[in-house]
Amino acid sequence: MAVAATSLLPAVYFIKNSTHLWNSGIDGVDAGLDLLVFLGVPVLLSIVSLYWMKHQAADSITYDIDEISPVNNDYLPVYLGYIFVSMGIPASASGGVDWTNLIVVYCMVCLFVAFSKSLCFNPIFILFGYGYYRVKTKNNVKVFVITKRKVRKSENRLSFPNLRKINELVYLDVDKY
Repeated sequence: MAVAATSLLPAVYFIKNSTHLWNSGIDGVDAGLDLLVFLGVPVLLSIVSLYWMKHQAADSITYDIDEISPVNNDYLPVYLGYIFVSMGIPASASGGVDWTNLIVVYCMVCLFVAFSKSLCFNPIFILFGYGYYRVKTKNNVKVFVITKRKVRKSENRLSFPNLRKINELVYLDVDKY
């Protein structure tokens, strides 16, 4: 999960450093293929991550939700942080990829995300139609739910009967909406 959530960091770094994987002689085609790989890998990792999450332990929250709110303001700094970190990693002295700095910084970010009980913010999930919601139950338990459901403030009998537990704080709603 941490690798998928932070996979845009190296992608942005490679794009910033004008890293090229292809050399067909046609600049537009080469750049397009490079972007396809650099952005395709994070998308693929996110798909694998979602597949893995959908096979975790089943759980539910049924009709005991006291409060629910979108977490839109919380994840924007996380995404921007990945971008700014990737932009701050210097290129090598020869102008290419500084693999040592990239690997060390990326591993540190992944470790922080993995061990901080993070909320599994992954910007690619938004492209897949998922949203992040803070849910407070009547027992005063606060969790985060990643769902495709569009939650309205006026809903008063809300439940999530088909969740998958990602960690102690985060659940994925696997119902189809």
